[in-house]
Amino acid sequence: GVVCFNLTSTALGIGILAVPHAISEVGLAGGAILLSVVALLSERSAAFIGLSAALTGNALVTEMTAKTFGVRAGQVSAVVLLLFRFGACVSGLVVIKQLFPPVLLALAPFGASVNPICILAAVSLLLLLPLSSLPSLDRLKLTSMASVGLQFVIVAVVALAGARAA
Repeated sequence: GVVCFNLTSTALGIGILAVPHAISEVGLAGGAILLSVVALLSERSAAFIGLSAALTGNALVTEMTAKTFGVRAGQVSAVVLLLFRFGACVSGLVVIKQLFPPVLLALAPFGASVNPICILAAVSLLLLLPLSSLPSLDRLKLTSMASVGLQFVIVAVVALAGARAA
């Protein structure tokens, strides 16, 4: 259960916010094709990782790689995964910095200006630091569930707004 929600929230991630723009660039048919290809690749990758885990007896990708290709390959895969996750974290922070000010301005009754750097610092200190200090991913289950749910809400709101605008 926990792994499923963490994997889903990671797979959806910040990239889901780019889907409407991508579809507007390639058209509805092109967008449907791209989404289908991404879904197929994601499903095949998950099946491959699951099969690899069953065959090697290891649950972590780095351990599977080390057992299959040697210790050095496991270390290389760890570096690649670390860089990938770091990039995802940075892109998430950029999105937070861009999205929070308009939301706060809409909620502020007096229309005060909001400094994006201050918002980023506050979100990092009040949310990201405590969550990243948890001892295990199991503790992030509710956060991941909320993240997946909110991503579906975002998609629904964007789709409804697009339908109304058309």
